[in-house]
Amino acid sequence: MSGRAAVVHDLALEAYGFGGEHPFNPLRIRLTLELCETLGLLENYPFIVSEPATDEDLTTVHSLTYVRLVQKAGRGVGDLLDLMHYGLGTPDNPVFPDMHEACARVVGG
Repeated sequence: MSGRAAVVHDLALEAYGFGGEHPFNPLRIRLTLELCETLGLLENYPFIVSEPATDEDLTTVHSLTYVRLVQKAGRGVGDLLDLMHYGLGTPDNPVFPDMHEACARVVGG
């Protein structure tokens, strides 16, 4: 990198959904970017595509058990009690298809 600021974003970062009322609704990102573009705030900044975080990256803050459980949950697999034990499947942390891939992409960004 040149040491200049950049915007980390691509459409893959908007391809997830915790539900319409959840604060991590990707529509917020889209609206913010559109406002910044309209105001000319992004004219001199390149956009960089993020790479998904690896399991090694994720396990710096989460246990491998949790990472694997998120992978299973995103495939519609997993015991409800296990999910609830880790806070998954709750209003704060709902389960959705391909959640591991979406979250790894956001973390990578």
